[in-house]
Amino acid sequence: MAILGKPQGIFDLNNSDISVGSFLLRHDICEILQVSDADLSSIKFKNIDGLQTADERTIQKAWYAGEIPNAIPPDKSSLDELLLIAIIRRSYPNITIERQEKVKRFALDLKLTLDGKTLFVEFDGPSHFAPSRYGNPKDPFRKKNTVEDTTGLECVNWPYWIQRCSTNVKALFDSSVRGLGALWSTEVHFGMFIFDNSSDIIDTCYFPG
Repeated sequence: MAILGKPQGIFDLNNSDISVGSFLLRHDICEILQVSDADLSSIKFKNIDGLQTADERTIQKAWYAGEIPNAIPPDKSSLDELLLIAIIRRSYPNITIERQEKVKRFALDLKLTLDGKTLFVEFDGPSHFAPSRYGNPKDPFRKKNTVEDTTGLECVNWPYWIQRCSTNVKALFDSSVRGLGALWSTEVHFGMFIFDNSSDIIDTCYFPG
């Protein structure tokens, strides 16, 4: 996640549409990882405007290292995925959420079913679009195309530059909802893309419309 630079701003589950930030609130971390406040005793929190916060990358690192007791097992997941799940559950309490659903050789991050409509969601981090320690990225739509051809269900790529918020979750199920983008810096977000058709990829991934 180093491509994104230094953490800035506070994210708040209660106000996800208007809070665009990298510092998570202590009580939100408990909800996202489904742990108690006592399970976060090893985390060094930063006081911002009287609020206890922690950089989401610090939380993810501690979670992967097994330093947060009773947290949901990582299971090849990311904190972005769990944060999205928390937003989805708040937006649609009666939704069915399945994780790491297998379709052929792929494991899909989320399979969502609401009122008879089912779709897949893949959260795509920076390594899906720019060189990283994993090497050069592959076609970001290869999984989407395979899944849709195999299942007949929509597969939505949720790229890291799209705001994680309730409005964008609602845009998944309601085409009349206009979603929110979060493009803080085109240099940080898109300056390292290597694809010849990067502009087309960015436009296609901008699913909120």
